Amino acid sequence: NEPIENYAEKDFFAAIGARLLYGLLLSGGVNYNHNEDNGADIFGNATLILNETHTFHSEYIMGANDEDKNRFNIGYKLQPGSMGIQFDLKNIFSENIGRQLQIFYRESF
Repeated sequence: NEPIENYAEKDFFAAIGARLLYGLLLSGGVNYNHNEDNGADIFGNATLILNETHTFHSEYIMGANDEDKNRFNIGYKLQPGSMGIQFDLKNIFSENIGRQLQIFYRESF
């Protein structure tokens, strides 16, 4: 039941990331729209990769002009080969927690 307004296009996007340790990646950035109603969204992500098979990730999105856009998401991905599965919990500090399950196949050629 996500309002389509939460996916409005942005005028400016910037992101930066770094690998700090063996499997720890941190990134963050900003989406900006000159329209006062949409304003800026600031986000930060952390990903921990263990043995190239297990991935834990978290994401925080702060809607600067709209408190309803603030979100904290966490997830886990298991990919021992080409097949994998990912489970995410979306907006976990709200009254309406979302869940997402992905089953996928990824192969390089």
